[in-house]
Amino acid sequence: MALLLLLGSCAEVPTDPDGRAIYDRVNDPLEPMNRSVFAVNNFLDDNLMVPVAQFYRDFVPKSLRDGIHNFLVNLNAPFVAGNEILQGRPAKAAADLGRFVINSTFGVAGFWDVVADHGGPLANDTDIGLTFGIWGLDAGPYLVLPLLGPSDPRDLAGVVAHIWSDPVNSVITMQDGYRWAVDTRTGFTLLDTRTQYLDAIANLQRTSLDYYAALRSAYRQTRQAGITKP
Repeated sequence: MALLLLLGSCAEVPTDPDGRAIYDRVNDPLEPMNRSVFAVNNFLDDNLMVPVAQFYRDFVPKSLRDGIHNFLVNLNAPFVAGNEILQGRPAKAAADLGRFVINSTFGVAGFWDVVADHGGPLANDTDIGLTFGIWGLDAGPYLVLPLLGPSDPRDLAGVVAHIWSDPVNSVITMQDGYRWAVDTRTGFTLLDTRTQYLDAIANLQRTSLDYYAALRSAYRQTRQAGITKP
């Protein structure tokens, strides 16, 4: 789940990736260790995730990939709506719950985004880490976790809370012998997310003088935007 957080956070290249350089140096007291972990993570991403995601994009028909993407977004809608309620955003929560009901019934379990295709609202995206931020919890120092990537104490706590609070996973795990469904969902979500952002992440890596610093700023700016936007 933290990998998904990483990929979603670095999806957009910041207009000024070094604009927060002074703040980053102050709030990255573990930078030497973080850079070492980052190097290992980057090696694994380049040599494992990127080839798999590239193969998936090149050889799986776009219509099937879009259907899988819609299905995964739809499964996540109850979790997103729950966080929007906790964040004091009832209108967004109602929109996402409405999307979930309509797409689950008329959209073939969510494989077809009926709502968006007929001019309705697009899916929102949020998580418990952002909920904690809206509640006023400070992010704390920047962290790069082994395999899990960019994070901070607040978002790490959010990932742990997510594991225990996702309503879809909770329903699945209540059924004997269906743990494989949770693992399959997680695997396809990671693959789908990495595929969605192949070009954006490659562009960030290619255009950055310091990829570590650029990714750190992209992560922080995107997470902050999720807290401050209405």
